[in-house]
Amino acid sequence: MGLTFVRDTTWQEVFSAWEKRETKKWGWEPHYKEEGFDSWEAWRSQYIRPFSLDERLWKLYRVDDPMSFVPEMWAGGFKGWKRYVPEGTSMIRMKKLAKHSKLSENGKVQAILADPPSETVMIAFKLGEDFILFEGMHRAAAISLAAGRDELINMNLTLAVTEFGSDEQELFDKARTKIK
Repeated sequence: MGLTFVRDTTWQEVFSAWEKRETKKWGWEPHYKEEGFDSWEAWRSQYIRPFSLDERLWKLYRVDDPMSFVPEMWAGGFKGWKRYVPEGTSMIRMKKLAKHSKLSENGKVQAILADPPSETVMIAFKLGEDFILFEGMHRAAAISLAAGRDELINMNLTLAVTEFGSDEQELFDKARTKIK
């Protein structure tokens, strides 16, 4: 599978680390305010609520080879990323998304390619052997773009993962087709 179990964790720990990553480094405040939200937490809650993430079990895994693992993940179905998805396609793996000619022009992806973090955490959903990226799209896009160019990004990557049951296929599919 390409993952090594690190430890169990909680949604609160995962959420707090996510908030720290996004509010400290990327400055999403103008975006969430433009969307009509007063805070980062209120903005992100709209994505979290449909999946009851605070009620799920969470585990941390080290990704043994991010350059091969990440491109095989399903991209989260976020509206802001739809411009990189071929028309008529409802779900896409990161390696296919990375082939879009305009992806390399994305400013956040460019910044990560120029100065990748030495270590980072992304959030993923798992069902069977499939993983959907829920948080970390810019970093995953940079990894997938570099992998497609046969370039190496040295990064210690950890995934915070919650597993969906076989009876949650419809909810899992929603995460890779339309989040929010």
